[in-house]
Amino acid sequence: MSKEHFEELFEKFLGESMSPAELARFRELFSDEQYHGIRDRLLETAFSNKAFAEAGEHDPDLVFGELVQKLQAPRRKGILVSFRFRAVAAAVLIFLLAGAGWMIFGTKPAALPGDKATLTLADGHTIVLGNEGNGSLALQGQSEVIKVDSGLLAYHATGKGTGEMVYNMITTPRGGQYQVILPDGTHVWLNSTSSLRFPSSFQGSSRTVTLTGEGYFEVARHPSMPFVVQTDQVAVNVLGTHFNIMAYPQEAAVRTTLEEGSVKVVHGKDGVLITPGQQAELGRNGELKVINDVDLDEALAWKNGKFQFNETDIETIMRQISRWYDVDIAYKGNLSGIRLSGSLSRKEPVAHLLELLEETKRVKFITEGKQITVMTY
Repeated sequence: MSKEHFEELFEKFLGESMSPAELARFRELFSDEQYHGIRDRLLETAFSNKAFAEAGEHDPDLVFGELVQKLQAPRRKGILVSFRFRAVAAAVLIFLLAGAGWMIFGTKPAALPGDKATLTLADGHTIVLGNEGNGSLALQGQSEVIKVDSGLLAYHATGKGTGEMVYNMITTPRGGQYQVILPDGTHVWLNSTSSLRFPSSFQGSSRTVTLTGEGYFEVARHPSMPFVVQTDQVAVNVLGTHFNIMAYPQEAAVRTTLEEGSVKVVHGKDGVLITPGQQAELGRNGELKVINDVDLDEALAWKNGKFQFNETDIETIMRQISRWYDVDIAYKGNLSGIRLSGSLSRKEPVAHLLELLEETKRVKFITEGKQITVMTY
């Protein structure tokens, strides 16, 4: 079947009556990998249609049921689906791709990426941070844990409760990210599959937190109490500054990238001081070195809601995709030496990102459920 025929079925689905046989064929082709490119372009066009924006509130489940009834009803000459119904049908298609496509097309996609995390309190109690309302969640030590806004947690000193040093941990899953304002006012962004362990109130001569994965820190300045970020391999010592630490165990190096201020990165007996625009890199061989003129846009892209690649090797790209879209990656053939460049919003569906990567004519993909197989073009 040609892509023109697929487009014709798509238009009939949105506009005219469709026979049961055509609907069954359309469902089949909708999930066929070779039509994903044109499918996504057509959906994008439908989604941007002015009529869609004016369609008003609707229940996608009910609308789709009504739509299928209309499509499967006997044809009557001169009867067309209304223009408003076309818009709502487009909305239903977007809804199906976004999270409920399994109801119609038979395969349940991964959950959409977004603000998701789990907070583990000192007593071991866990709180899933998702769509619950804003407000107080718990009292820890002398701090109140408050959900301030979507994707943002804050610790506010109360002067009440116990003065003991108690630790909390916030953990993000694959496809999740979150922000937390620590008791001292330090603002932390956590990337997917990351965790941050911290006290509910800072005491003593330093403020020490433990990071796994990746985090961006805007450290509140307290000269008498230095801030220390501890990872498995390095410690980053600061007073007040903005920096990013990428310490995923799957990556080839631990990288600390400085945007503002200055930090000292320590590994064993070695230490380096970096200034804005520099990066401290600890390789697997244990060598700690400073890299000048780092591309800050690329290093901080995740925190700014983007993917950005600058001659990045394909395996590094796919690890980012795996963590953000909660998918598994497999490889077929020799992909060594393939490096790609590009930029895209992390709000885009994974299919769109894969399509852009395929346009380089260097790689192609096969998607089966939650697994993406990468192969040479």
